[in-house]
Order: sequence, then structure tokens, then C-alpha cells
Amino acid sequence: MEVIFETSKELSKMGVQVHVFTPFEDSKVIDNVFIHKIPSMASNFGFERRFYSLMRKFYSSPFIVKNLLLRKKTIESAVSSLVKNLLPRLKEFDLDILQGEQEIPAMACISIGKKLDIPVVAHIRNFWPEECVDTGLIKRNISTYQVLHQMVGHIVYEADIVFTVSNYARQFLKKEYGVNENKIVEIPRGARSFLANVDYTQKEPSAVYSGSISPHENLSLFIKSMPLVHRKVKNCSFYITGKGNYIPKLKRIAKQCSANVRFLWFPKKTDLQSFLSQCSVGVIPWANTISRQFGFPIKMLNYLSVGLPVVITDVGEWSNLVKNERLGVVVKPTPESLANGIIELLCAPTVARECGERGMRLIKERYNWENSAKVIYNEYSKMCYGP
Repeated sequence: MEVIFETSKELSKMGVQVHVFTPFEDSKVIDNVFIHKIPSMASNFGFERRFYSLMRKFYSSPFIVKNLLLRKKTIESAVSSLVKNLLPRLKEFDLDILQGEQEIPAMACISIGKKLDIPVVAHIRNFWPEECVDTGLIKRNISTYQVLHQMVGHIVYEADIVFTVSNYARQFLKKEYGVNENKIVEIPRGARSFLANVDYTQKEPSAVYSGSISPHENLSLFIKSMPLVHRKVKNCSFYITGKGNYIPKLKRIAKQCSANVRFLWFPKKTDLQSFLSQCSVGVIPWANTISRQFGFPIKMLNYLSVGLPVVITDVGEWSNLVKNERLGVVVKPTPESLANGIIELLCAPTVARECGERGMRLIKERYNWENSAKVIYNEYSKMCYGP
């Protein structure tokens, strides 16, 4: 939801009246952004949080996902239900554009857009079938993969314009579905500057991963690198912050390789940023897969916003940003290489400080929510008024 709320707030400053429809928030107005709660069966019976918690557990089971949640009829039913809930609500507003965030909402918006004669933007943040492969939910050689592939194609063909998160994603969709590249627009990710400067002399050696905790984040690589770092930097602390059903397995991996790591959770973004600002190095241990190349790790921008230098695996476009802007160290996806990258920055505080300062400057000048919203506003204007 961070991307939606942050860009919506910036768009509202530009004079756009933004309405966000979601099942996850109560109806309210925040920073001139109108948030509307979408009713669901779970909310009607008062057990919404337990319902979504149960669904997350189901989603961690490949058998249930493959045979139930990702069946074509199940997805079509979810889309139809969303259309049924949204359509009467949307008729109450004089809307110029509909934007669907991710696949099922995008398909629902396409259906509603045809009924209301409103242009539709589809925001595709990752390539659905490959993301499911990476998380171990499906394999490429089964029919479910083809179903998801066709549904993404439906979105790309039927939406008036497609927003995505990287140039790699833009070129991938163009090649995969044979559409005009002008239909696919890269929307840069952003963050908000949290600190004016960083005092590196007060920091104890530490390395942190912050973000979602799931198999495709490849966190076992980070954990396996920890004992190797400890051999050189004995007082280094290690942290993983976030939530997810994968944490118990990561704890078992940590125990097996004698890695001393703390798992933390910060409900408030400001508390998380404050904690990150006290760490020494931010880590992203992604594997080099299609879905990881397709996406853009907003966690990296969160690291940069608090002056953290980064150690990341070499995953193409966004790791090239780290190389070109000298924001940290790019490593091979092995425990030894990752450990050496962390050690390199921990043992060179001046280099780490300079990387962090360049990162904070990059957030202020390029990768911020205001710049993201400007690109969106420009595309909205062309949809409403022409090029």
C-alpha cells in the first residue's frame, strides 16, 4: 500500500482528486486522498483479519495454490466479485481514469471501464507466473503457468496503458506480448528522505535486511553469509525485519549454520526508518531470476533514504544503479561473495559514509515520490486531454 498512498498524496498536491478503494483500510481522508473500504464477506461477518491471515497461510501451500487459489475459475470468480462490489460505488463518482493495482484489480477495472466508458491504467509490479515459480508455488510446465500468462496478456492488451516498475519490465512485456512499447510506461519508485546527515562514528557494526519475508527473497543466502562475516568482524550484529510465514524455516536455517540473527518487526514506518538509520549496511540477497529482474526493490530506496550503503547480488538493471551511482557493493549470489561485500563496507567506514551520502542525495534528486507522481500525472493528462 505504500506505493499507492505515497503517489496518491503527491498527485493530490498537483490537483488530482484521488479515490483509493481497498479492503484493507477503513474509509477516511488522509492528506486529501479519499480512501474507501471495499466490503467483503469476511468484513461482513467481523473476522476480516483472521480471514486474510488464513489466506496467507493457504498461499504458502503449493498444493492449495495450484489446485484452488490459482485455478482459472477461482480467479475469474474473484474478479467478478470485485466488479460486483466496486461498480455501484464507482458510479457515485465522476471519474476520469480507473487504475488497477496488480492483476486481479486490473482485470476488474478493465471490466468496469468498459461498462462506464472510462480509460483504464493497469499497474503491473511483477510478472505473475514467474513470481509464482520463484516462490515455489507452481512450475513452468503446468497449465496454471499458462493460465496466468494468458491473464497477464489480457491485461496488457485490454488496458489503455500499463504502468510498470523498470525498463526491464517494460521491454519484457513488449517482447512477451508483442505490444507497442509506448503503451507500457515505467514509473520510477520513490522514497522520502529521513535524515539530513548520518553520524557513522556512532554506529556499531551491523547488517540488516528489511522487507517481505518469503522464499523468493533468498534470505537463506544472507543467513549463510553471517558466520563468514563473524570470522572477520566478530562484533557484527545481524537483523532481519519484516513479517511472513517463512520466518520459522529461516530460524531453523540459522540454527543449522550457527548464525546469530535477530528477527524484528516495526508496525510504524518511522520506527523502522529510525532503526535502519542505526545500522551499518543494508542487504538485498535476491537470486537472478525473471521476477527479480522484473521488479524494483523499494527496500533499497528505504536503505538509501537513511544513508545506508547497500550490498546486493547482481540482478541486472537495479544492481547496475548501485554500480553506476557508487551506492555500495554488488556481489555474486554466494555466501562467500555476500560476506566479503558486507566485510568490505564494515571495514571501510569512510567508503560506507560516502556511499550513504550519495544514496541520500539520489533520493532527494531522483528517486522520490514527487518525481514518481509527475510521471503518472503526465500520463493521466495525455489520457484525458491528448498528447
